[in-house]
Amino acid sequence: MVYARSRWVSVIVERVRVPMLLDAGAEVTILSTNFLHRLFSGQEFPDRRRSVRSLGGNHIAVKGPVVLTIEISTSGLFDLLT
Repeated sequence: MVYARSRWVSVIVERVRVPMLLDAGAEVTILSTNFLHRLFSGQEFPDRRRSVRSLGGNHIAVKGPVVLTIEISTSGLFDLLT
């Protein structure tokens, strides 16, 4: 069996550079509540009691939606798409 190694890329979320695993087939992007609190200290986020199902079938409770500005460098991105 052959396993592919996930490719992490550097992205900028609200002017903070972070490594992120990109999944072009995902319907949502999940960020930790701790990370969002570091970006927006003191702000509460909508809690609509929703959940998403992971590829492994697990249900994950999520808050949101939260609209963020995300920049992805195209440098090296071509390797991810091939």
